[in-house]
Amino acid sequence: MREMIALFNQSDLWREICTFCLILKDNYIKQLTVCVVLCTIFCIYLRRVKLKLNSPPCCRGWIPFLGCALDFGKSPLTFIGQKKDEHGPLFSVYVAGQTLHILTDQTMYQVFFESPCLDFELTVFDAITKAGLINKDKFIERHSKLYHAVKGTLSPLRLDDVTGAICGKFRKQFDQNYLQFIEQFECFDENFELGVQLPSIFIRKWTQARNSLLKRMSEKFFKSTHKDNMIVFWAIARILTDERVKQKLYQELNELRSEKPNNDFDLSFEDLKQLPYLRCCVQEALRLQSEGIVGRKIVKDINLLGYDLQKGDLLVLCPYWAHRNEQFFPDPEAFKPERWEGVSFARMSYRQGFIAFGGGRSQCPGRYFAHSVMQKFVASFLLQFHCTPHTPVPAASMMHLVGVQHPTSDFIVSCSKRNL
Repeated sequence: MREMIALFNQSDLWREICTFCLILKDNYIKQLTVCVVLCTIFCIYLRRVKLKLNSPPCCRGWIPFLGCALDFGKSPLTFIGQKKDEHGPLFSVYVAGQTLHILTDQTMYQVFFESPCLDFELTVFDAITKAGLINKDKFIERHSKLYHAVKGTLSPLRLDDVTGAICGKFRKQFDQNYLQFIEQFECFDENFELGVQLPSIFIRKWTQARNSLLKRMSEKFFKSTHKDNMIVFWAIARILTDERVKQKLYQELNELRSEKPNNDFDLSFEDLKQLPYLRCCVQEALRLQSEGIVGRKIVKDINLLGYDLQKGDLLVLCPYWAHRNEQFFPDPEAFKPERWEGVSFARMSYRQGFIAFGGGRSQCPGRYFAHSVMQKFVASFLLQFHCTPHTPVPAASMMHLVGVQHPTSDFIVSCSKRNL
């Protein structure tokens, strides 16, 4: 038996069998690899065919997962504007594993704001939970109740009481640490989009600012109106650099001041009703510098403009570009407060092409409060100071999708106290 095994081992047959097995193994691996590659190519082909036939034109980029994130991130609003002109009223952008369907057709605004296939709460849920602002259970439990509570509290009939209470408590609690508070809030606001996407280890300064603000909110009465402050900046800058608008507004303000005892600048809601041109100026500033995007989570497959949009994706409107639609706003880049004369703010909705405060059942519950605060601030400032601008209105940053665009440079003015 041993002799037979030794003879077999020495023979060429064993070597040939081993060689044949290696060839089979090598061919199997090659065949398997080829099959995997072909299947992958086929799946990509099917997906592209599906996208071409059923989905909007898609900007997918060439980097796996990231998609067109690099091009998109350089200047998001510019990117959206270019693709809008290139692809039409509905197109898709694939960014960091998320498909955004961007809608620019004003005839579809009603669907966007009122369709049961789209959900607002789920849109903001991921962002605020990733930012560490509130946990999932509390958000789901309290969001609807808080929305209606805020809507009732900040109704036009209660604006004077609420504004006075908030301003008084804010001054009392934040006067001593005001500069620190402003620095922390600006850090939190400017880097919010990164904060909800990246681990805290990469954004330590933002995380520290967030934690400090959360501590303030838990210990003290706090109300943030940073968006309002940015609109106030844009409104004042545009008013001061347009002599015609400035003179017309000052005439209106001076008439009111002559009626106020002891030069009282604490304007009431009734006072604001006597300043219709001021309201138009603030409204026009809002139009020009609105939010970058507003979104809705697709919770059920939906067909828009002949395209199929899948559950789980995000459908967004871009107020910045919507407010530059010449159908609603002729000469859209010009600051023309007169375009709002005779328009009822209380009845204004997306049907007039204005979507700065959203629409439908999730329309901003504090829109009346925000508008009145902005009007009060602009009026109080201009009533107390003479201002001379030394630089033009700065360009707006096209980087901000969340919140109002920031200026890209300083706006330099000299101010002197008005003789009262």
